[in-house]
Amino acid sequence: MVKRPAVISLLAVAMLFVLVGSAHATADPLVITEDTKLKTDHVGKIRIDTDGITLDCAGHNVSGDGTGIGINLQNRTGVTVKNCNVSGFAWGFFLQGSRDNVVKDNSANDNQYGFVVRFGANGNTFKANEANDNAITGFFLWTVKDNQLLDNSAKRNPGGFGFDLIAASGHTLKGNTAENNPRRGFRLHTSSGNTLKENTASGSNFGFFLEASSSGNELKGNAAESNPRRSFNLNNSSGNALQENSASGSNNGFVLEASSSGNMLTRNEAEDNRFDGFVLISSDMNELIRNTANANDRYGISLFSSSDNTLERNSACDNGVFDAIQDGASSGNDFVRNDFCTSSGL
Repeated sequence: MVKRPAVISLLAVAMLFVLVGSAHATADPLVITEDTKLKTDHVGKIRIDTDGITLDCAGHNVSGDGTGIGINLQNRTGVTVKNCNVSGFAWGFFLQGSRDNVVKDNSANDNQYGFVVRFGANGNTFKANEANDNAITGFFLWTVKDNQLLDNSAKRNPGGFGFDLIAASGHTLKGNTAENNPRRGFRLHTSSGNTLKENTASGSNFGFFLEASSSGNELKGNAAESNPRRSFNLNNSSGNALQENSASGSNNGFVLEASSSGNMLTRNEAEDNRFDGFVLISSDMNELIRNTANANDRYGISLFSSSDNTLERNSACDNGVFDAIQDGASSGNDFVRNDFCTSSGL
């Protein structure tokens, strides 16, 4: 009878620690309902259950067993998550139906997906996060709009994609880096009205890839270097504006193909590519104005089966075969005040 109160007292202390000291918890799951700063690493999932609060992991690790969601912000508004290192989950960070949240200074490495943003997760900001060595994709945005991705990095995601946007509109991607993602650094699939500025892509088969009727996008001041196949590729995508971008060290710098029409390319540079600087393949009614294509191994500017395009005040010299060329299947192209050192078929 004397020892029983002591046992009860110890149990009470343990329960108090679990309820009050959630910031110290290491068991799965951890449910956050108020401002929380972790003091140790956490093993297992974390779920944010209240709007308008902050989770600061203070540089601690959140690790899983390869399944589930690391940090779950589903249906949350006004939450800030920062300084968390999340690894070992199917999805590192997950936002669905989530609005006006800030996710910054985190890492999502060695998951299946780093950051998943889908189905009504609109108006969120992702800043200075990294998503490296995830099996499939670093940042995946699907059927969402108006998010900002600023100064993030996605490297060595072997499934192929650094930043992957599907049916996504109105986003701003600025100052992000995609390196050594095998398939695409940045992909826009059926995605329109997005702005990509001052991003860099290297070591992917395609640096920046727009496909499947992606339209009305603006790409400005981006740099693509050493992407084995193509730096900038528009496939069946129209009405986009590419301005002041640079492409080097790829097979081809800028490629418009598969009925990509009504695009405007202005003041872009393509140099030191293994084949061509600018290539139009079965693409009509585009405008190329004041672009530069020098020192590419084959052609500076080439048109194949492409008609009714306008090329004005472009410069191309020191390319391996011709500085500008169009084939016999191209017609009605308007060449105005260009500076081509050599040409064929114009």
